[in-house]
Amino acid sequence: MKSIMHHSSMAEVLKQFHWKLGSGDQILFWEDSGLGDGITLREKYPELYQISSQKFQLAGSKGSFGEEGWQWEFSWRINLFDNELGSASDFIEQVTALSPNAALKDYWVWGADPKGIFTTSIAYLCIKVPIKKTWRLRMMIIGT
Repeated sequence: MKSIMHHSSMAEVLKQFHWKLGSGDQILFWEDSGLGDGITLREKYPELYQISSQKFQLAGSKGSFGEEGWQWEFSWRINLFDNELGSASDFIEQVTALSPNAALKDYWVWGADPKGIFTTSIAYLCIKVPIKKTWRLRMMIIGT
């Protein structure tokens, strides 16, 4: 059973879960999926992640509410190089389309279902492990 649980198909099932931004009090800004179209911002913008001075911080701590709504506030260890400006522009465009809502909680969404609701039947369809593998497991039979 252990080999089935660590099979690459199970990783595919786990990838189907991602965060939906509410107040941002549970989602790590760079490290959790939910702000980056199903992948982490760390994976999507690795060069910006490397120079960020705000690693492993919650999304809700990356800005504040002002008169015009939510304002993201980023901090970098060094200034951006010219070759990073295109990526930085894409990054800013992506995150400014999102803003925390203090009245809502962060929650998990099941990406394999259009409604975002987890069901075992859809999870089963995501698993590509042949069921025959389960029947080939070697078990020790102990007599009574």
